[in-house]
Amino acid sequence: MCLSKIKKWICSDLADSDVPLPDIVGKIDYNSLYTILKAEYGEDVVIFLPDECYELATMESFKSFLNHDKTDLYKYTGDPGLDCDDYAAILHGRGSIPEWATVPIGTIWLSTPPHAVNIFIDEEVTPYLVEPQSDQIFRINEKNGWKAQIIWF
Repeated sequence: MCLSKIKKWICSDLADSDVPLPDIVGKIDYNSLYTILKAEYGEDVVIFLPDECYELATMESFKSFLNHDKTDLYKYTGDPGLDCDDYAAILHGRGSIPEWATVPIGTIWLSTPPHAVNIFIDEEVTPYLVEPQSDQIFRINEKNGWKAQIIWF
């Protein structure tokens, strides 16, 4: 794949300074977040938490972040091409800009159905899934039969 195409997918048209700042209201350590994720998604889920501590942002500020993000505007082309894992990688990367890097925004790979979406932990320490193709926010229990396989922050 051409480097310029990848750069176009990952790089926002907005400067980092144009992205709304997270409203940070608390913190959570690695062990506590790990325990919450295991309880929510099951003991079989593989979890990668590279940081010792995360800052919790409000859902309202995360929604503002999504409203400014343009990942959902890309045209789905399917495999091979721009498909679910690419959308999830793009949004995950955009959630790693300096202003948002401490906020738990990650990628979650599902085994059932085979799909990739994003994950956000809000100020109540509640895990939410985000469909990066539409910015829809939901809980996994709202999706009949969905099963998490890998979570990566």
